[in-house]
Amino acid sequence: MRPAAFVDDLREYRGDGRIEETTVHSLYSAVPGYRVILPAITPDPASETIFRLDALPPTKMRTIEFALQTDPPIDLKANADKISLSLELRDQDGATVYRHSGITAQFVEPALLSPHWNNITAWRFGARSDFVPQPGKKYTLHVRYSTKNAMINPALTLIVWSGGVF
Repeated sequence: MRPAAFVDDLREYRGDGRIEETTVHSLYSAVPGYRVILPAITPDPASETIFRLDALPPTKMRTIEFALQTDPPIDLKANADKISLSLELRDQDGATVYRHSGITAQFVEPALLSPHWNNITAWRFGARSDFVPQPGKKYTLHVRYSTKNAMINPALTLIVWSGGVF
């Protein structure tokens, strides 16, 4: 059974990308969760991409994680030194609530991903364990992405994930 209040919280999301429920259900309880799949970006050392994450739902997990998918698929562990990526999550007052630089990828098995990923690998690479989105608050995710090798320049799709199952 889905917690009705959480489903309503998902409907309140007004940011970029699309939000999906990832709630984990067990015999005795449900752990609400979601992921926001942001539009793909291409490498550009001269610019910063800014995504709006307005009204992110809070979850019991008290964690926000980031993952990415590449197109075409590449082995991020083998190519981590060729890719430059930095993220900064800011609240509506401009305060930084999360910052991450570099690729320190942890592979996520394709079988753990939902069917819409069509077995394309995704990589988890950062987490903030004490971040809880405040109801109705606006956030921006600032992304800088470039590559050091013209042959390795995949488009990146960023995923913001909290609670539930990836």
